Amino acid sequence: MEDKHTTEVEANCGSSTSINQIGHIKDTDGREFLMILSQKGTVGILRFLSTHDKGHHSDLNSNLPVSVSTLNIRLRKLLQLNLINHVLEREPVRKESYVITEKGRETLKHLEALITLYKSD
Repeated sequence: MEDKHTTEVEANCGSSTSINQIGHIKDTDGREFLMILSQKGTVGILRFLSTHDKGHHSDLNSNLPVSVSTLNIRLRKLLQLNLINHVLEREPVRKESYVITEKGRETLKHLEALITLYKSD
């Protein structure tokens, strides 16, 4: 029986993926997760946020070789996967930034190990 707060969508890679109302991806076989990680700019965002306390949209935009629209899409997907968090400060002025989560740090650590292994040949 389908949860009323979840909608089934068919991912580009053919795997069944669901997105609940708060936007988190429930990837049933990991393909969507791996596809997102392989897209241009995704690892760069994680790397940037892992070496900085936080990153404003303008910081990410000026340090990554992706368009603003691509950056926005990647940030949204990383938020859905709980690899980054969006931080909103309202005092004294409104400031928005992104921070990497522990899950994001662990994911990046494993990705870096895979990249190193791949390049070792």
